Amino acid sequence: MILTPTTSRHVYREAVPQVINSHRVGQKYYRRVHNLFQSIIIIGSLASSTIAGLADIKGVQKWILVAVTFTVGVASGFTGYFKFRERGFYLQQTADAIDEEISSLELRVGHYKKYEDADEALGEFAERVESIRSEQRKREQQLDQPTENQQR
Repeated sequence: MILTPTTSRHVYREAVPQVINSHRVGQKYYRRVHNLFQSIIIIGSLASSTIAGLADIKGVQKWILVAVTFTVGVASGFTGYFKFRERGFYLQQTADAIDEEISSLELRVGHYKKYEDADEALGEFAERVESIRSEQRKREQQLDQPTENQQR
């Protein structure tokens, strides 16, 4: 069954809140992961400094120091490589932008105040939301690129 453009736009409008929710769930996940790794880095750095500060490191303390220092290094590397904070920030930014488009559409303000016809306004809405989502995908791809490519 092929939907008419009008029906497709209405279906699209009804599906957009799920997209917003998905972005917000993703943002919360990335924020939790980022905060976990930052906590490991902070606590581990303090613990390794304290353990190393003990003048006579022998046996078990030596291996604890090695394990803590290694864990801090891994957490720091993951945080820098996977950029959890940035991913979460961009997802939240996208969710907020789409939410703003919904409000503007419903209130017929901003880009939508010139449309008397609801179908035309929905067409503009779909176009703008897809543009926002496309920008989000581009930002995600940039985060996945090695640092050398981003500096060029």
